[in-house]
Amino acid sequence: VFLYFENSEINEMRSYKEGLKHGLWETWNENKIKIAEANFNNNLKHGKWIIWDNNGVKRCEMYYVEGKKSGTWYMWDENDKLINKKEY
Repeated sequence: VFLYFENSEINEMRSYKEGLKHGLWETWNENKIKIAEANFNNNLKHGKWIIWDNNGVKRCEMYYVEGKKSGTWYMWDENDKLINKKEY
């Protein structure tokens, strides 16, 4: 499923399986810069999630297993400096 801004540029790409969130979801801002990647498995957060700011700088990287926080989570500032790291 694709969602678009009023100017016809893509805003989101969503994936479903049997009506449930499943697979890769991606989001872009109005300047065509990717700002999010998320993964789902049967409606649960699952796998790697990445968040970028509106300038395309990676700000967060997170992991989930069947809806639960997992692995090492990272957070960077606007200068790409690691500012937080947490284990789950």
